[in-house]
Amino acid sequence: MSEEQLQELLHRFRRGEAEAGEVLFRHLEPLVGAYVRRMACRAGEREDYFQAGLMGLLKAAQRFDPVRSVKFTTFAVTWIE
Repeated sequence: MSEEQLQELLHRFRRGEAEAGEVLFRHLEPLVGAYVRRMACRAGEREDYFQAGLMGLLKAAQRFDPVRSVKFTTFAVTWIE
């Protein structure tokens, strides 16, 4: 997915379109999963880390400022961690 497509999904998500949020989160779940695999030491921790990562992704989507010249995924990584 291109950065322009992500920006459009973010814009629609912020306007309250639930479907755009679902598409955005489904597309970025592998990014959250990559951090979970890196951070979780035991299998039992993975679900907790995954949920925390998704919460970070949600906060990133709510706080991202498209005017700044930063890609959304770059911005989101810090919130996911």
